[in-house]
Amino acid sequence: MAKLAPSKTMMRAKRIHKSWIETNPALETDDLNLQIYTDQINFVETKDDEILTAETHIKALRKARNDGRKVVHVSSKRIVSVAKGRYGDDSSQYKVFGGVPLSERAPRRRSSKVADI
Repeated sequence: MAKLAPSKTMMRAKRIHKSWIETNPALETDDLNLQIYTDQINFVETKDDEILTAETHIKALRKARNDGRKVVHVSSKRIVSVAKGRYGDDSSQYKVFGGVPLSERAPRRRSSKVADI
């Protein structure tokens, strides 16, 4: 049997369920009847709803976390800048706050100018 996408599986199940009700609700096998099939469909729909609710909640949590990270990032940059201003850009205090002291920075690379021919 070919594997069906979840949405197609449920669409097919609802179509079968409707046909079952319209054709012969008493139709059953040893371990499957209309009530069991209805319960199975309802179980999956309930889980889909629960998953959607959880995903919405997780999305909101991630947004709140990311917004918090932005605030922390700005605050971190700000306090390092304050340490640089107060103690100097070549101080050990500035380094403790995560700044790179002036004496430890790599020199800027200068681009060579192309000679005119």
